[in-house]
Amino acid sequence: MDGFESLTLKNGELLANGSTYEIVITDDGHRMIMNEKIIEVNAPTKVTYELNNDVLKSEFSFSFEGTTSTKITSKYKITGNNVLWKSILFLSKSYMTGEAQKQLAGLKKVIEKQ
Repeated sequence: MDGFESLTLKNGELLANGSTYEIVITDDGHRMIMNEKIIEVNAPTKVTYELNNDVLKSEFSFSFEGTTSTKITSKYKITGNNVLWKSILFLSKSYMTGEAQKQLAGLKKVIEKQ
């Protein structure tokens, strides 16, 4: 993820259902702090989590299949926390979809190097 700075376990056990994390991302000098809660982990095939910050609430689910090649299936829902951000998200849907695909392609490369 571009701008990734840190991931800190805040509550619960590492990568366990219900655990919470603080994620810090810095982009163009702007520092954003997000809170993540793991909803479901079924390693190594599935993870579902919620990600929240001041302006957005996101729900993500990723499934992983394959032995020599990896198929990643993703589902996500992003909502703004106010009218302005709901409008911005509606207008930038195609951009966000493209960025998510780039991040998944990068994740696929990391997985397949293992």
